Amino acid sequence: MQEQLQYSTIQKKSRALVPKVLILILLGSIFYIGILVNLTLLNLEETETGVIKWVSLTLIIVIIGIGMLLAARHASQPYKFYQTYLTVKNKQLFYTDILDSTPRRDVFDKMFKTYSIHVGRKMFLRHIPTNVPLQTYIQQLVSYAHKSY
Repeated sequence: MQEQLQYSTIQKKSRALVPKVLILILLGSIFYIGILVNLTLLNLEETETGVIKWVSLTLIIVIIGIGMLLAARHASQPYKFYQTYLTVKNKQLFYTDILDSTPRRDVFDKMFKTYSIHVGRKMFLRHIPTNVPLQTYIQQLVSYAHKSY
């Protein structure tokens, strides 16, 4: 029997998507420039060059689109809190295993007004809006779990 859901929160989608999209576009542009440089060095005919340019550009756009869809899907997965554990990306972490709930902020977190919490075992609660006071809630759940055991 599965426990009843106590609380659920989602990531701030703009914080999760904007940096990923910018990185994908930057890397795709660098890759495309590399293709153009190689084409000029190969001295191919214009028709072959044109086909290769369009195919590579289409492939890069498709890869960027897939990356954006995967990032959006990942950002829409909620963090679910139950009586004795929480789930992050369908992985369970018991509250007794949480050692630290200190919020951390990087440059993008400051820009998008979010924070992250490293809850343990390579698990993070990322892109949490600053108006969601999750740290105190996690501390209460951890202390309750330690008292119960």
